[in-house]
Amino acid sequence: MVRNFLSFRPLLSLATAFVLFSANLFAQNAAKLDNSETLFTVLTAINACGYDAELATSDQLRMTIRREVGTNIENSETAKGAADSVCAFYRDHQQGSDARTLSPYVSLALYLNPPPAFAPTVKEADLPPDAGGVLGLVPLLSKFYADAGIHDIWMRHSAAYAEFNGRYRDALSKMIQDTELYLKLPSSSYQGRGFTVYLEPMGAPSETNARSYATEYYVVVTPGTNPNLKMDLIRHAYLHFLLDPMVGKFAANLAGLEPLLDALKLAPMDENFKEDPSLLVTECVIHALLLRTTVAV
Repeated sequence: MVRNFLSFRPLLSLATAFVLFSANLFAQNAAKLDNSETLFTVLTAINACGYDAELATSDQLRMTIRREVGTNIENSETAKGAADSVCAFYRDHQQGSDARTLSPYVSLALYLNPPPAFAPTVKEADLPPDAGGVLGLVPLLSKFYADAGIHDIWMRHSAAYAEFNGRYRDALSKMIQDTELYLKLPSSSYQGRGFTVYLEPMGAPSETNARSYATEYYVVVTPGTNPNLKMDLIRHAYLHFLLDPMVGKFAANLAGLEPLLDALKLAPMDENFKEDPSLLVTECVIHALLLRTTVAV
């Protein structure tokens, strides 16, 4: 049974905690906190083209970067030409909402190599469907990056990005330690898998984009004027990282639950959960753990 991999027993002793978790927690496990110049470039490009979602609640850095990019474009004909090409593509691929417009660009950025080439890390056939829909941005992005001086702007604000990381580092470290101690399941044993939290202020502050691609899990968080950290959303994604492979081992045994899915047809939940018993069980386990750990931790 799937439930066998969970043990709701007391936390490990402090002695064991010191063995499993040193002060340099991020160096020991599969989770990391990072920034991405590629993600920055993609989101900065769409900001230059009219992606204005939630500017009023965005961190001031977003407005500063938008002004700097705008100035560079105004002062250079080559930059203006590069921006015009990117913006024509952006307008042709806008969706019905800001969230739906942003999502494929986040997915694409996570599958691109660093600048200046921005070459995809996988074949086009292996890209997520939403990322494939905006793959045409890639040949336009390198020229925009070079002509609009994006690298210089990125480097100019490196201290601000480091400050964003500082806001989350202790909270993320504690969440990882508390979660893994509770489950007795250190992520350092998850060789070949990764969990990365990217902090990027060029998106909409209310949006947190979580992705899982094979063995790699990503959470893209946008800091804004609200000082509250988005740890609940990060914790939920981290539990998927820890538990997805465990539940996956029992996927064949969960086929017997399929008749029960008929009772969920009208339930207010994502359609994927109504079609895949494995996804449903994983989500139920995660919600049960969240209820337990928000009290126990």
